[in-house]
Amino acid sequence: NLILFLSHLNNDEQIKLIKSVKKLEDLKDKRINWEIPAIAIKYHLPKLKNVVVITSNQSNKQFNEFKDFIKRIFPENDINIEMYKNSVDFENIEEVYTHLKNAFYNLKNSGKAKRDREIIIDVTGGLKIPSIAGAIFTLEKEERKFQYVSTITKKVMGFDILKVSKED
Repeated sequence: NLILFLSHLNNDEQIKLIKSVKKLEDLKDKRINWEIPAIAIKYHLPKLKNVVVITSNQSNKQFNEFKDFIKRIFPENDINIEMYKNSVDFENIEEVYTHLKNAFYNLKNSGKAKRDREIIIDVTGGLKIPSIAGAIFTLEKEERKFQYVSTITKKVMGFDILKVSKED
């Protein structure tokens, strides 16, 4: 199970380009926001079964194009891709955190994940605030983890952060 934040495509040209993409490699020399979440998804295949997409007010309108894009470039994988029920203001950390927490517990309550470690949060998409909210959320419980896809090397890096406090 993967939860990710979806950045919006910047213009009609990018939307037109994404509709023509048949495989992930088609984006290799282009700068399109959705290449990174596609890499995040590919990293977990073929085991990945569920992707919950948290959208911003801008990317909310592009969710169906994103879902079609992922289904098109990974046709051999049966991935359930669903949009979290509400769009989120990616600049409001309380709102981002609340929706992330709700999406996480919806996966657990639906039976798609029995333990926290069966869900990973990708903090690459969106603004910096979703990344911070994702890191904070994973600090609350030891089994939780998040990942980041480097926009430079395109490598997926997983983080399992342990909160350590020092007594004075």
